[in-house]
Amino acid sequence: MNPDVPELPGPPAPAETGVQASQQHSPEGPAEPSPTSEEESSEAAPETAAHQGRPVHVEARGIPAMPAMPGVPSPDDGFDDDDDLDIPEEVTYEEIIRTTDSRPRGGRRPILEELVQGTVVSRRHDGVFVDIGQKAEAFLPFEPSREDGEQPRVGESIEVVVTGRSHQGYLQLSSLKTQRPAGWIHLEAAFNNGKPVLGKVISTTKGGLAVDVGVRAFMPASRSGERTPQGLEGLVGKEVQALIVQLDRADRNVVLDRRAVLMEERKKGRAAAIASLTVGQVVTGTVRNLRNFGAFVDLGGIDGLLHVSDIAWRHVNDPSEELRVGQQLEVKILKVDRALQRVGVGLKQLQPEPWSTVNDRLAVDQVVEGRVTKLKHFGAFVEVLPDVEGLVHISDLAYSRRIRHPEDILSVGETVKVLVKNVDAKRRRIGLSLKEALGDPWERIREEHPVNSTTVGTVRKILHFGAFIGIKDGVDGLLHISDITSERRLHSPAEVLREGQQVRVKILEIDTARRRLKVGMKQLEPTERELALAQVTAGEMVTGRVLSVDGSRVTVEIGDGLTGVCTVATGSGDHRDVRMGRTSNLGSLKTMLESAWQAPGGQRPSPGAHEGPTAPTLEPLTPGSIHSFRVKTVDIASGTVELTRE
Repeated sequence: MNPDVPELPGPPAPAETGVQASQQHSPEGPAEPSPTSEEESSEAAPETAAHQGRPVHVEARGIPAMPAMPGVPSPDDGFDDDDDLDIPEEVTYEEIIRTTDSRPRGGRRPILEELVQGTVVSRRHDGVFVDIGQKAEAFLPFEPSREDGEQPRVGESIEVVVTGRSHQGYLQLSSLKTQRPAGWIHLEAAFNNGKPVLGKVISTTKGGLAVDVGVRAFMPASRSGERTPQGLEGLVGKEVQALIVQLDRADRNVVLDRRAVLMEERKKGRAAAIASLTVGQVVTGTVRNLRNFGAFVDLGGIDGLLHVSDIAWRHVNDPSEELRVGQQLEVKILKVDRALQRVGVGLKQLQPEPWSTVNDRLAVDQVVEGRVTKLKHFGAFVEVLPDVEGLVHISDLAYSRRIRHPEDILSVGETVKVLVKNVDAKRRRIGLSLKEALGDPWERIREEHPVNSTTVGTVRKILHFGAFIGIKDGVDGLLHISDITSERRLHSPAEVLREGQQVRVKILEIDTARRRLKVGMKQLEPTERELALAQVTAGEMVTGRVLSVDGSRVTVEIGDGLTGVCTVATGSGDHRDVRMGRTSNLGSLKTMLESAWQAPGGQRPSPGAHEGPTAPTLEPLTPGSIHSFRVKTVDIASGTVELTRE
């Protein structure tokens, strides 16, 4: 039998019985609140009409329960007495059910499992009465697991779910906010209204977590808000809030999403945090993440971007060189975009401005030492003062070398000397020169490397017509292909040279006005004279032809292109030597020696025979005559040989 459908009323009872019934009070059930004046007036109207004999229309009654049977008092039904109701015989059963249906005043009847807003109006030891816009108040029991101070308070606005009706006729309520769902009624209400539920993580499963929300639910790992297996393990045994994203009561399937709740909480936290920030404010934050363009600083609910250019007044290549994750910083709020929830912060803005003293510390034409901080295709940045950088343009790196990129001659972190060309503190610009600090190398090239001197250089670049040889920093010499070797004709310098090779060259020409230097390699190859000189040693006997006699100095040819000097005492013309033949022919020494050494009878004369009956006729030292000499000294550097007749 449906308890919401009353039995048909019997014969009316005497009025006295109704009065007595209305005065009785049942000891069972909680005390009910007193009816309002409006309720008393509306409930008294049918009784008055019945005594006056006027027709009575059964009005729609509000909650609580349906009227009791006539003659049976029901102190909890909200009526004075139903015994005086005169129901005409033509009233059908359906009309009785329809006219006695409970309806809210001025609104619809609440639906079971519906989430509604209510206000706590009173409380007792086991719960509170909540006004949800109906004629009678609804009852919300206390949750035993919560402390008394955590229970709803009078005047508090709360969200509740209509779960049914108590045996006393009150609408029974439940709060999703104060307790975990008790069953499918709570779960469906939360799912329909998009409200989070509270559950306890039971264990980890394949692909996620098992959560107790009154029934066993599944939370995928991707929706748990954790990124590591350790994070998932850390949730086991904890209570979490999550949205229901899938619910199938027939299959008892519930899928949860905790990540959406965390994102919503984080969004609210960001909104609250950004509302408290103003431009120029100094706050404390923690470095949360480092990127190549800067760092993200946690300001307590929202991240502020610390750009790499705002870390320090000097140039910073990598934020990790200045900051570390977890480091606490005091930063200044530079920009607040509440619409996009973005905050820009600065660190260098809390430090003294280094450019304010640049004019006092640097002067034009001053040579200073600095550290190379960054290399660009147009030049190099050099830190000349703490947090103060200047630019060395690529044209100011070297005098004669054509620099394709500063990294060809410089490297980051290198210490160099530079000359200050100009200072503009207002625009924060300093012009520097590397080549002028080192001085013009062409000014001293003639003194350091005169013409016909030899030096060792480095092959810097090879072209089809020759190669450029680095003589010193800033000075390159041209080695033409025709000056590389005399042994053979080259089609390309690369046949005998390679870049980076060390070679010995001779300075051939210097033009400081046009900044040109010509060098040669074949000029250092040994000549026939040098080869002949290398074969002569001190103490050996040589044969030579007298070229000239100048007093005591006699010049003697001892080989092709090789001469020696013999010094004789004045008046020694009567000294005799082996006559090798007198001639005035100054032709080839080789030819003369071949004919002179042909003695009569095929006998080769002894060059040392001066005395005795067999000694040949001696001749004086005259130009063109051939004689034997002993080598006294050999000077390879000057190419001279000293001879003696002793």
